[in-house]
Amino acid sequence: MRNFFDTLTMPPGLSLVKTDYKPHGLLFRLGVDLFLSNIGLLLAILSTVVYWTLTRGVVYQDWFRMVIVKGWLANAPLLTVACLLGYILGGLYRGSHELDHAERARMVVKAVCLAFLIFFALIYLSDTFVPRRTIGVGWFYILGLMLASRFVAK
Repeated sequence: MRNFFDTLTMPPGLSLVKTDYKPHGLLFRLGVDLFLSNIGLLLAILSTVVYWTLTRGVVYQDWFRMVIVKGWLANAPLLTVACLLGYILGGLYRGSHELDHAERARMVVKAVCLAFLIFFALIYLSDTFVPRRTIGVGWFYILGLMLASRFVAK
C-alpha cells in the first residue's frame, strides 16, 4: 500500500503535487510558508488594533478580545487552508529554483493573490468576522514575508 510520500514521488504524469522538492523538504517548506502566512495575519490584526488605539479616544477591552479571538483565532484555520490551496495551485513549489528574482517574485505574487481569493471566498461562505483594514494590510504582510523567505533562502 502506498503512503503519502510515495504519491508525491510517483512518475511525473501520476504525481499528486508536481514539485521540485523532496517529500520532507516540501513538507518543511509548506510548514514554513503556512506559519509565515499566519504570522502575517496576526501582524495585520495587531496593526488594526494599534490603528484603532491611536485614532480612537477609547478602545474597549471587549472590542480588543473580539478582534483577537474572532478576527485572528477564528480565521487562522481558514487562512491556512486557503494558503495551502493557493500556494500549491499557484505553482509556488514547482520550478522556482531556476528562476531569476523577478520571475520568482511574480510567482509569489500570483500564489499569494490566489490564496487571498480563496480566503475571501471562505470568509464569505463561513460568515466570520474580519476587520476590513486587516484584509488589505494582511495581504501586504503575507506578501512581504513570503517574498523575504524566498529571497533570503536563495
